[in-house]
Amino acid sequence: MNPGSVRTGGDPLEMWEFGVSVVQQAYLSRWLWVKGDERMNVMNGLEKVDTMPPIWVLHGEQDTMVPPICSTAFVERLNQVLPQVPVLLSLQPGEHGFEVTHTVEDGWIQEGLEFVKKYWL
Repeated sequence: MNPGSVRTGGDPLEMWEFGVSVVQQAYLSRWLWVKGDERMNVMNGLEKVDTMPPIWVLHGEQDTMVPPICSTAFVERLNQVLPQVPVLLSLQPGEHGFEVTHTVEDGWIQEGLEFVKKYWL
């Protein structure tokens, strides 16, 4: 882009790396002047409910946008607060959005689907 020019459109994929960097470095909320809202803190919300439906949590081990500890800590806390809630945690190799390259032929997805079928069908 030439200095002083105004960009009014473009291919979002051209800006993908920039967008990922903005999210990874937590700049988006600062640029939008958004402050955290404790009511949206899932970990605090667990303390306020009596039950949850069964849940399948999947996460990429190399996720740089949402660290895997977010899912592992959630599952750990869920098991402490609501031990009766069935939960399946699938940590798999990959970056954020890794699951889009997988199919129902993959063993870990088959395991997850069996888990879901057991409770949701």
